[in-house]
Amino acid sequence: MKLDDIVNSYHQFNMFDGSILEAENGKLFTRPPLKWQIVSVGTSAKGIN
Repeated sequence: MKLDDIVNSYHQFNMFDGSILEAENGKLFTRPPLKWQIVSVGTSAKGIN
């Protein structure tokens, strides 16, 4: 899964919520952190409820 796909998934499921997504050391995370966990780039994006 590409980075754009992950970002689009977050937008689609309303989890991105305007936070800044950053890719660092092969990891995808938010600032400020939300209630979902860090996901590795390349894995499927899924929300943590």
